[in-house]
Amino acid sequence: MAGRRTQGLALPDSIIVNVCFNSQQRSYELDRCSTVAELRQRLAEDYGVSVSEMKILLGGSLLADDLTIEGSGVGMESTLFAIQRRSSPVSLKGDAAIFLSQPLIATTTSDANGSDNSPSQTPTNHEDSKAGVSPHPDATESDCSRQLLDQYFVFCKVCKEVRPGRLRVRCSVCGDGAVLVDKGPGSWDDVLTPGRVGGTCQTLHCEQCIPVFYFKCAEQHQGNVSDTVAALHHIRPNRRSVFCITCEDVMSPVVVFPCESSHVMCLSCFISYCTIRLHERRFVQNSQYGYTLPCPAGCPDSLIQEQHHFSIMGQEEYERYKDFAAEECLMAGGGIYCPRLECGSGFIVDAVDSRVICPHCKYVFCRNCREAAHYEECAPISQASGNSQRFSDPDRAARAQWEKQSAHTIHETTKGCPGCGTRTERDGGCMHMKCARCGEDWCWLCVKLWDRECQGAHWFA
Repeated sequence: MAGRRTQGLALPDSIIVNVCFNSQQRSYELDRCSTVAELRQRLAEDYGVSVSEMKILLGGSLLADDLTIEGSGVGMESTLFAIQRRSSPVSLKGDAAIFLSQPLIATTTSDANGSDNSPSQTPTNHEDSKAGVSPHPDATESDCSRQLLDQYFVFCKVCKEVRPGRLRVRCSVCGDGAVLVDKGPGSWDDVLTPGRVGGTCQTLHCEQCIPVFYFKCAEQHQGNVSDTVAALHHIRPNRRSVFCITCEDVMSPVVVFPCESSHVMCLSCFISYCTIRLHERRFVQNSQYGYTLPCPAGCPDSLIQEQHHFSIMGQEEYERYKDFAAEECLMAGGGIYCPRLECGSGFIVDAVDSRVICPHCKYVFCRNCREAAHYEECAPISQASGNSQRFSDPDRAARAQWEKQSAHTIHETTKGCPGCGTRTERDGGCMHMKCARCGEDWCWLCVKLWDRECQGAHWFA
């Protein structure tokens, strides 16, 4: 099958998508350059519905007729949702309202060599193009720019590594993706907290919908692959070119700790930091965030808040992490583990006696030092911190602060509308801008007309 190449990977000219309509699902093989209008025509014929009544949804918004399948950001075996326009109009506002009447992206075409003739997605800000991205070995300069436009990152179990993520939405009641949102999300709280963004489910007889946002890997996986992946909200693109707190390199993406200084660490150093601290058993058991780590600079209120961030250590280390986390949870509840290598069973000890008998293997040990039972005082425990690797010092920590960059270094406070040039100031976290002068919908990050790629890759920041 003929195909094109992107970042070193060959893509077939056709794509298989699943389309859900009234709780029925069918698979369609489509040319990547096919338009939404052509897909609507096929659906209308298959289901005996008027073409004018057939609409297609993805990620909480209606797809414009002149949008290509490739331009919509749909991957192999992705799921689209078709709806039949209801007799009563749906009341919408904000970002969702423009999806009903305006195309979101110009039709993307390819020449004979497979090059993309769509508008450039390279950031216009000089600050956004300096970070030392670690690209795919076959990546081009435009691929590196593409990486800086990816706002969300996930851990994909298929890829077994950190990948850019794509934002999607489904109904909390029926689980269907045929949902129109009232507005675009403006922050991680909007995405992670159900009910902060309202919407309407277009599935028949489904009422009281609460849109639920989720993420999927941006890579195109073939086969029956689950859409949902763990979002890593502490990982961000390094458009500010902030130094890593450990190695002082400028890399992207990076981990931004939730401390007041927002210290930055590259992924390579973060993996080393987590792995070494895990082997030293120096993770922290927190009632809110579980078994986790703080900022290496020792900042207060800096714990990693989502445990899936530690999956980037690799499967073997992550399994060890989960075992240690279970042990710490048991011990926090008054439990204890048998120290005998052949056993390791966990159990609750009610007695206050220092001599403990394992109920499973009958091994007798000291509950204080976990050694074989003894009558003399416990031997002093050697401190692992004496030979522990340091991951920061005051000078590096000062250079690795996310929020300390000047306004000139980070970005301008206003940007010009790509349609008419009117200067606009962003208010809030949503990247979707609407020019007050010419009415153009554009992306704050890309400084180009708003499209499906912007919505999926960096709707908010």
